[in-house]
Amino acid sequence: MKTSSKLNLFLCAALVSMMTAGVPGCALEQEDVEIEQDMTPEDTLAPKAWTGWTADDLAPVTCPAGRIARGADCDGSACEYLRLDCVPVSGLVLGESSWSDWFSEEGSAYRKCAADEWLTGIACDGGDCDNISLQCTQSLNASANAGTWSAYYSEEDSYYRAPTGRYLRGVRCTGGDCDNMSYLHSSIHWD
Repeated sequence: MKTSSKLNLFLCAALVSMMTAGVPGCALEQEDVEIEQDMTPEDTLAPKAWTGWTADDLAPVTCPAGRIARGADCDGSACEYLRLDCVPVSGLVLGESSWSDWFSEEGSAYRKCAADEWLTGIACDGGDCDNISLQCTQSLNASANAGTWSAYYSEEDSYYRAPTGRYLRGVRCTGGDCDNMSYLHSSIHWD
């Protein structure tokens, strides 16, 4: 490839990056990987890929193709902004996606994906993201082992990331406007 072609590609990539920087839901945020005790070498090779933020006045966010959620984060008053940490899983074949019904702390305060589905998107509605819907994506060659609910997290806490080898399948909430969030995480059972 000629030097001028390489320069043109670099400049185009830089321009796209500058144009989408800070636009919610428009680009993945790449962060340095912090080494945790339970992380495997595979965890340290790929940087975290956070979606943009969603809120009641923003579009839903979804994981890029071929990735599922391993973590989640919230910010703002009463967790009014939500985003997902999406990771690739080697060998996992994903199929169709669907959105859950809305839920909030006032009624059925949780939703979880079916045993052969993984969390791949999240949407908000109502003030301070009071109502939440989950996008679940079917796995064509695996299902989930029994899941465990995490402790509750809120905007005062750091982001949540499931233990190594476990991925998100559900969300539940308590507190006004779903302020406190807990995440169902499961390991993969290969078919």
